[in-house]
Amino acid sequence: MKVLVLHGYGQNLDRINHITSKLKHLFIKNYQAPFYYIEAPNEISSFEEFGWFTSDTNDFFTTTHYQNLDKSLEKIKDFINNYGPFDGIIGFSQGGVMTSILLQLYSFKFAIIISAYPVTDIEYQNYDLIRTPSLHVWGLNDQDVLPEQSELNYRKMPLSDCFIHQGKHVIPSNANFKKKMIEFVDKNK
Repeated sequence: MKVLVLHGYGQNLDRINHITSKLKHLFIKNYQAPFYYIEAPNEISSFEEFGWFTSDTNDFFTTTHYQNLDKSLEKIKDFINNYGPFDGIIGFSQGGVMTSILLQLYSFKFAIIISAYPVTDIEYQNYDLIRTPSLHVWGLNDQDVLPEQSELNYRKMPLSDCFIHQGKHVIPSNANFKKKMIEFVDKNK
């Protein structure tokens, strides 16, 4: 088993590697499944932070066209061709939005979408094309992506399940989340 991991907006490979370390350990322990990280191609600051797409309105929750998305899709396509196929995909925040887009274009056995909002780019709102089971995870105290935005993304997905925690804009690591995730992956691997 191989898992593709997409970071959030304003992150990089070091950051996503750090915040997924417990999750990665769990996948290696239970499935001998390595994580494959890819960095978004759009630099958004001079501090080596990247994004999968940008918006001319600076409002990712309402814009109807993502800028620089094609560059990201091309980079991911090349990465999948070189290192795939991947059984699963995990996306955090804007990486979760990218995951929702990728599920319209590629097949995976499972997807884990964490703290993500619905796709607002009108070209990629084809949720009915998605055939991959997805586990949606969000925190009730998330101030970056509000819980109702994550819930709306979850409700748009066919074959979806959810795990809601009391935390903020984070990847949870508590025992309840680990149990739910293992049950989900076991059912869809």
